[in-house]
This record gives sequence, structure tokens and C-alpha cells, in this order.
Amino acid sequence: SITLHFPAKSLFEKCRKALIRQRVPVEVEPSANTITYLRQHKALVASTLKALGKDYVIRIEDIDS
Repeated sequence: SITLHFPAKSLFEKCRKALIRQRVPVEVEPSANTITYLRQHKALVASTLKALGKDYVIRIEDIDS
């Protein structure tokens, strides 16, 4: 699974709602502003983040390494 961490609650909520509209099954942790999804949904998540990138600066980084 992949976890997205959001610095702001507003972006977290917009992304959460957009992923739900795309019917991507996600696990959310509102207190930590995180959204977790399975790797098989990576393409749908990427297209959602690209759309949000029109209004927000989005930076993806691998924090596991």
C-alpha cells in the first residue's frame, strides 16, 4: 500500500473527496492527514493528483528510503 501525507487539512479533504468520486478505495486517518491506497490504484490516484495540481503545488517523495 501507499500512504499520502498532507500538510494541510484542506488539501487532504479535497483529495479524499476526489478519490471517492473516482471510486478509489482508500483508508483515511484524519488526525494525521493521511490517505492510504493499494498500489493497484496508482494510476487513478496519479490522475487525481494531477487534476488537483492545477490548484495546488503537489510534491511526491518517497519517505520509506
